[in-house]
Amino acid sequence: MDKTLIKKIAVYVGIVFLFLVLAYGFVPEVLTGKIVNQSDITGYTSMSQEAVTWNRAHPDDPTYWTDSMFGGMPTTSFYPSNDGDWTQQLYNLLLKGKRPANWLFISLLGAFLLMLSLGVDKVLAIGGAVAITYCSYNFQIIQVGHNTKMQAIAFLPWALAAVIFTYRSALRQIHEHKGWKSWLPKTLLGAVLFGFALSFQIKANHQQITYYLAIMIVIYALYVLLRVCFGKPDHFDKLSDRRGTFGRFFAASALLLVVGLAGIGTNAIKLAPLYEYTKYTMRGGSELSHPEGGEINNSGLQLDYATAWSYGWEELPNLMIPNFNGGSSAGSINPDKSEVVKLFRQAGQGNPKEIAKSLPLYWGPQPFTAGPMYMGAITVFLFVLGLFLYKGKEKWWLLAATLVAVFLSLGNHMMWFT
Repeated sequence: MDKTLIKKIAVYVGIVFLFLVLAYGFVPEVLTGKIVNQSDITGYTSMSQEAVTWNRAHPDDPTYWTDSMFGGMPTTSFYPSNDGDWTQQLYNLLLKGKRPANWLFISLLGAFLLMLSLGVDKVLAIGGAVAITYCSYNFQIIQVGHNTKMQAIAFLPWALAAVIFTYRSALRQIHEHKGWKSWLPKTLLGAVLFGFALSFQIKANHQQITYYLAIMIVIYALYVLLRVCFGKPDHFDKLSDRRGTFGRFFAASALLLVVGLAGIGTNAIKLAPLYEYTKYTMRGGSELSHPEGGEINNSGLQLDYATAWSYGWEELPNLMIPNFNGGSSAGSINPDKSEVVKLFRQAGQGNPKEIAKSLPLYWGPQPFTAGPMYMGAITVFLFVLGLFLYKGKEKWWLLAATLVAVFLSLGNHMMWFT
């Protein structure tokens, strides 16, 4: 085997090992059998107990509905039948290990691949993967038990990296006028990888994050199309070059669409019954009778309910200034340095140190929150700096995706966009 190839393989194996160390080194407690005390998981365990008990006692007649959750919800998402879905075994294999360390590892690896697909140097790609994975928001959702969301976020960069790799493979070296063998195999490989990544991302069972992934893919595809239509690189010196680029773009898009549908199809055994049952829940409308003169909503959640946790304009500095709006709605403070605790003591309040463990520190517009959406001061600074210093065109689709994400987060504070 070529020594250069062996060296490259060794480097990537070392990076994978580094990510394992970073993931498990951040939460070493999981190696001793400890788990995170997650409030939502505790609630889920209680609400699903009725269905669990029934299904254990009646394996041949399982229930796919429970009245213990939001007045009635399907159980198909947490008791799915995976018969015939061999991709589920691959998904389970990737998630082997102790959680949440395994999620961090998946996120690190996926973010690293995303950076490489964008042409970032390996060392810088490691830094980017760390910045993405160790964003404080990820640990807030892990803390409260949004496990499916964290898994979906971890697999998101895998799918996006595959899309970028597919388009870049298709459009590379168009000016050399080589045959299809020069670009189609890699393009097909990228599309297949996208199919697997999308399948895994949907298996995480958080369709909201999949929706955001779709938005990012559309933004990137539009960026590529605009470059094909209006870009003026040196190799477009002939009309045939332009036509060939259009052909490759639509070929790559068609491959991504077909294989992507196949990836979605691997989850049909879970998505189909979920779609069927949702219309009978509070999130899909209601057939219940309503009081005389009252209003009835058959179209799902009320908009004000769905947008209740909208990020406020005044909270945007939280992206780079932690606790700009106070922090968590049930946050802890140092009782030995707190003026609040001193006032409690002066007022004769019992157990002030216990009270200091859970105080309403948040003063933003949301009903309550586990903490700020802190992206990291250094990360935000480098992103803005890169917008000014980087001369490549790729920054524009990244900026567009960022702005769309921020605008969506504003929810009912920017209703024309929502």
